This record gives sequence, structure tokens and C-alpha cells, in this order.
Amino acid sequence: MTNQPLPRVCVGLITYNSMRDLPAVILGLELQDYPSLQVIILDNVSQDDGVKFIQDHATFAKLIINPANVGFARGHNQILAEAQLGPNDYYLALNADLVLASNYVTQLLESLRKNGADWGIGKLYQMDMQGRPTRQLYSTGHAMLRGGYALNIGKGLEDIGQFDEGREVFGAPGAAVLISQKLIATVAPNGELFDADMFFYSEDTDLDWRARLQGFKCWYEPTAVAYHRGSPRESLNAQGLGNRYLSVIKNAFLLDLIIYNVPLIVFHCVLRLIITPKRGWVMTRKVIANTRRMWRKRSRPVVTRRYMLNWFQWGTWQLSDQPITTRDRLVSFWRKLKGR
Repeated sequence: MTNQPLPRVCVGLITYNSMRDLPAVILGLELQDYPSLQVIILDNVSQDDGVKFIQDHATFAKLIINPANVGFARGHNQILAEAQLGPNDYYLALNADLVLASNYVTQLLESLRKNGADWGIGKLYQMDMQGRPTRQLYSTGHAMLRGGYALNIGKGLEDIGQFDEGREVFGAPGAAVLISQKLIATVAPNGELFDADMFFYSEDTDLDWRARLQGFKCWYEPTAVAYHRGSPRESLNAQGLGNRYLSVIKNAFLLDLIIYNVPLIVFHCVLRLIITPKRGWVMTRKVIANTRRMWRKRSRPVVTRRYMLNWFQWGTWQLSDQPITTRDRLVSFWRKLKGR
């Protein structure tokens, strides 16, 4: 019996003034033990020494230097077009501030194939701002709530073994997500895996929603380990909130849009405009400017509304230091205001 060839895994890495993180992320890629690995790095007009570092220290990778900053979503779509994946291949979208353990690709790919999943994530730990690993979790997968609010399961919690079993999760953060070409061909027939209108933030949860609507399965594998630094900024947070609601407009069932989501979006926009006018305007303008475009991107789901509601309910049971209930989120919002 002839052995089947290993699927090719293309790792796509977007850099933008990422010199601080490049030595660790490049080393993590170089040490991967998966034998059929392709690495494509796309630089979005960095002003630091990152491009030279890549040219000197990542000779195993193909480097694309963009003439303009196209963002995270469009950048990964550009890499995918360059990669030309075969029908059995996979794509690993990687953040520049994330370091993979040497067996990350091997363990995650094996787990996805064993469990019949088409996209997935490993156990992601948080690094401190100096890039040192901790035992604090960043994510063990995504949960999604009915209003489009996504949370990283386990975020902020100390790892005491509570996430040591692999399982199905709603979705996966874009920091180190492995995706099959089968899923890509289904949800992105035009090559737009991540929604280019979102530029940055919430494009991964939008992909979660689209993939779920088409019946795909996401898997969390605890033996695939990585470390994420992360550096959220307030100015981008408003963009992320706008993108969240654009994803809702594009993906929610029509009945839910009418009776739940649209009233919630209007209420949140008005509240933000009153309490934090600058960020509220960024969010509201983003939603208004792109609503028609998102509506045109709606697709016909193959799953039922009840199926999605069950997943939203599942999200409320997950452990995380992120606020989950509406009351928790309002309290968190108020505390942030008082701390301004």
C-alpha cells in the first residue's frame, strides 16, 4: 500500500514594524518539525529593520514587500493567492508576536485530521511584555455569544490543567489558526478568506461565524502549544467593535437581526456616542459606511438557526476572565470609564 503524501502547510506571517518580535517568531518557524512546510512572510511597509532581519535570518521563507499597508485581512488573502494551495493542503495564519513550539504544526494538523475538523487552534499562553513565557492562558479557542461578542476561552486564567482535553470549540483566534483548503475553497471562493473590509481586528471571529454557517468543525488541541504577546490599543478597539457588528450584519439569521441584533447595535452605538464620543464615532462610522457591503456578502447557511443558538448558549458556559453576561460587560465598561 502506497503511503499518502503529507499535506503541505503554508505558514503566512504578516509583519508591520515587528522587529521586536521577529527573532523569536522566526526561530519558532525554523524549528518546526513538520517536514512539508512553506513559509511566506508579507511586510506591510515597516519602518524598522524587520525586512533586513528577515532577509538575513529567514532565508527559508519567501518574502513579499508591499508598497502600502494593506492590513491583516487583505495581507493573508494576498499570501493565500501566492501560496496556490492544493486540495489537501492547509494554511496557518500566524501573528508576528506569537512563538510556536517546535511540534505545533505537527500536533495540530494530526489532531484536526483525526477528529474530522477543518480548522483549529492549540493552547496559547500569554507572554509578558518583555516576551517571557508565562503559565497564564491567552486562548484555548473562541466562544461566540448571540450579539457577536467573541471571547477567548481561558483568557487570563492560570493553567492548572483545566484545558488539557482536546475538544470542539466554536472557532479559533487568528493568531495561530490552522485552516484546511477545503474550508477555504468553500467560504472564500473569491479568495477572501478574511474580510478585507475589516482591515484588522474581528476578522478571525467573522471567519469563525462563516465557517460554522457552512457546517465546518473547529478543534482545540492542547498538545500544540504557542506563546502570544499581544498589544491591544484603544484606537484599534473602536475599529474592532465596528467590525464585530459588521460581522453580525453579514452572518446572523434574519430573524435574529430583526428582533435582537439590530436593536443591540443601535443601542450600543448611541451609548458609545454619548459616553465616549470619539471612539463611538469611529465605531458608528465604520458600521454605517460598510453595512450595505456586508449585506451583499451574506451567504446561504447549511445549518439551522437552532444550531447556532445552541453554540451561542454554549459560549455562556465557558471559562474566561473576559466579561460574558450583559451585566458583566456593562460593569466592565463602567470600570474602564472610571479609570480614564
